[in-house]
Amino acid sequence: MPKRITNIDLQRGIIEKEPIYIDPSNIDEIDEFIEWTKPHLRSTIDQGIEVFEFVDSNLSIEKVGIVPDYQYEGYFFIPDNQAQQLRLYQYETSIFQSSTDKYRSIKTSFLKTLDFGGAHWSPNSIKLDLIRENRDLPNPATYALETDLEYPFKPTIFPVAKRKLMRYLFS
Repeated sequence: MPKRITNIDLQRGIIEKEPIYIDPSNIDEIDEFIEWTKPHLRSTIDQGIEVFEFVDSNLSIEKVGIVPDYQYEGYFFIPDNQAQQLRLYQYETSIFQSSTDKYRSIKTSFLKTLDFGGAHWSPNSIKLDLIRENRDLPNPATYALETDLEYPFKPTIFPVAKRKLMRYLFS
């Protein structure tokens, strides 16, 4: 049953709750509402899958320079075509296991942006600049992701790029 918070005791670290009474007639209305929303949710989910697959198929990954054996930490860069910038990131992957499955994660840190309007940056020169700026990774794995799409970067391009990079690293 759902519960409502009635009191928070910070000294003891306790949250007191009480059950919320739900009128059985409301449950029928809730069931009716859920049934009404199912086709709309399915449609929205299907559209999201289509956008993901389209962006994924229009996104490519290239190795930059010599890639070391240890590829689970390094750099990647990807264009934000709407903002006319190249976004540079550092990444670190990790693997953790439960008793039944193996999970992978990727942690990214934004480094900086380079404007399209200035000098043309080659992937190798970007990698060399990153090595000079960060001495912790003397021979980093570096990847250039490329797309011509002008979709919103944060909600669309970036999440798809991270997943594609993960698949690439662990394939």
